[in-house]
Amino acid sequence: MESVQVHLPRDFSERSVQTACSGRLSVVHTLNFLYVAFAATRTSRSVAQASSNSLLWVVYLLVMLKIFISSLTIVSLCLLFVLLNIFTPTSAGPFGILVIFIFVYLSSFGLMTFFLYWASRLISQISTIIVVGKPARVLSLRRSYFFASILSAAPVMLIGLKSVGAAGVYGYLLIAIFVAIGCLYISKRIV
Repeated sequence: MESVQVHLPRDFSERSVQTACSGRLSVVHTLNFLYVAFAATRTSRSVAQASSNSLLWVVYLLVMLKIFISSLTIVSLCLLFVLLNIFTPTSAGPFGILVIFIFVYLSSFGLMTFFLYWASRLISQISTIIVVGKPARVLSLRRSYFFASILSAAPVMLIGLKSVGAAGVYGYLLIAIFVAIGCLYISKRIV
């Protein structure tokens, strides 16, 4: 079996490998590092040469994430529309109602993701016009994806509360606390 020699650039130290493997970097950085190492060993090129291809890989993943979320939203909205027009709650049964809840979550997830993404861009543009100083930070698609995963659970929980007759101030307060804690966690934890 042939051994493949990987040539590391000068700024690529053992400490960066330990940092990537210890979880201190984000998932994208870790996957990027693993892809670069894999590409370097598979093609017996240096890591520096493979890292130029990894940037293309990250761009490809971001474009695919947009396409995946938008496709998922469109498909779930169409299927939700079909299910709500064909079945009644009694004829759908428990499994049908579960599927409807899943489609409501997926639909609101996609809509909320793109709403947060484009609203943050709009607010950033408006803040550069109004305020001369530092503009507002634009929310990346990844961060808006995480925030939307929490925020889109609220409509499903509201429908669930209304269906069991527990929709009151206490139920709304619990949902608001859940959303606030989830958004606080994401804002502090996700880079």
